[in-house]
Amino acid sequence: MGKCRRPRTAFTSQQLLELENQFKLNKYLSRPKRFEVATSLMLTETQVKIWFQNRRMKWKRSRKAKEQGAQVEAEKQRGLNKTCEKLLPGEPQGQAAKSPEFMGHSPDSGFLHCSTTELSYGPDSSCSGGEEEEEDEMDATERKIGSVL
Repeated sequence: MGKCRRPRTAFTSQQLLELENQFKLNKYLSRPKRFEVATSLMLTETQVKIWFQNRRMKWKRSRKAKEQGAQVEAEKQRGLNKTCEKLLPGEPQGQAAKSPEFMGHSPDSGFLHCSTTELSYGPDSSCSGGEEEEEDEMDATERKIGSVL
């Protein structure tokens, strides 16, 4: 049938902490250092050796994933820069380019860039005025918008 396998080793949190600390110091253990670590943690040298092999593979996978993530991010950034280059120079794009009411109007033309004083609304204006005053303000606003269009 085959050989019986040894049960999986359940490392204690203290053992894992020490193994991780050793891994941070050095990714590979020499034979004397491996013997020292195994003895201090009450593990076999083989258990320590296998743990380090597995930990190195985990480390390589995570490094590779980070590199790929950075590559994807760089490609997105390059794509975004190319998109911006297409949109910034030259003629307007999107709805502004298609709609005739937007044609010929720049931010300096005053279209939808009127200040509150131009629209007869200032910090001193109050809401307690009569209906006539409110209608006059509405008419003035409509005339201003009409003249711009």
